[in-house]
Amino acid sequence: MKTYHEYTNLSQKIHAPEELKAKVLQSAAESSRSRKKASAGHYSRGWSALQKAAAAAVAAVLAVTLPIAGYAAVNGLGLKDYLAQRGMQDVQAVDELTNSGEEIAANQPTSATQEPTSATQEQAGDKGLVTYSNQYAKYTILEAALDSETVYLAARITPLDDSYFLVPNSIGWNEPASSLQIGGATEGTVEQYAASQGKMPVTVSVGATGEVSNGSAQDFRYNEDGSMNYYWIGQNPSGEKEITLNCAAIGTRGNIEPDNRIEFDLQLKDKSSAKEKIYRSFDPAAFDETGVQVTELTLKQTEIGLYATFTFRTDNAKISGIFFKILDANGEELDTLPLVSGGSRVDSGGISTCRVFYQIPDTLDGLQFAIRDVWESINYGPYSFSE
Repeated sequence: MKTYHEYTNLSQKIHAPEELKAKVLQSAAESSRSRKKASAGHYSRGWSALQKAAAAAVAAVLAVTLPIAGYAAVNGLGLKDYLAQRGMQDVQAVDELTNSGEEIAANQPTSATQEPTSATQEQAGDKGLVTYSNQYAKYTILEAALDSETVYLAARITPLDDSYFLVPNSIGWNEPASSLQIGGATEGTVEQYAASQGKMPVTVSVGATGEVSNGSAQDFRYNEDGSMNYYWIGQNPSGEKEITLNCAAIGTRGNIEPDNRIEFDLQLKDKSSAKEKIYRSFDPAAFDETGVQVTELTLKQTEIGLYATFTFRTDNAKISGIFFKILDANGEELDTLPLVSGGSRVDSGGISTCRVFYQIPDTLDGLQFAIRDVWESINYGPYSFSE
């Protein structure tokens, strides 16, 4: 079974490890440390004739020094196959909870129709997939799988011009070309790689916005035709059986022009069921060793995952950067859900909550928990819990 750090290492450029997020939040709360994300560099709004000529010269030079990389031979990697590739064990459950393109299209509200000058809504052929276009790309929502806690979206982004090279918004143009995960793209920056192909980089994204985007993650796979399969993962914002997911599709060469940010709604259906159990008795050693007073643990199980929510007090805490883990009877952490291994940490009026997301284990018997000091990378426990 992979450790927490091994799992986040596998995530590569997709999103920051949850422990790092917890550290940043803790740091902000204590105002004792600060971290600053590196700038992704300056993006120009467009290419002048001089810039295009310079780019052609750069491409000629880079063609000698950079290998001509091929796109990964991944076409039409559906949500179920993608999640299986990322380590999801029960993809059948995902299949059962998927809203197809036809369902998404059928449930589109009239308010989702856009009327800007260059952003348009259309229906993509017989499959009824919901598609939006702006100046740079076409964004097609393919599938959505959700339960009462998690939403997975799959989309395809296609450049509208062969001169555009799509770059996911999680990667800056001055980052190493290897970040693109394209076979052979091992040297230079993303912008240099695009120039070596005779193309202009365009940053793109599609996914939910607003509060639900907090703690979300994105992943991508390039297709042979230059399009991109784009995956967005976040928390279900409502817990209702029918939800409205506020989304945006964005394309930019620098500043985001209003016409190239398309806002729309997805009407989704939660087909899952859930059972929940609350525990309020905890091994006294947890408080003795850490000073963290756990008052409640809720375990919620759906067809997709096992969601643990810890409620605790930190008045007498001996550690900082507090996070939690669920362990099996052998003291091993459960397998995490792809891209959402750690959930949110919220502090309010001396009462804190921490949510962690796991795949459903073979048995719930003998489950334990650990308290982690993320600043010092120390685990305390395991500790038992009961009703």
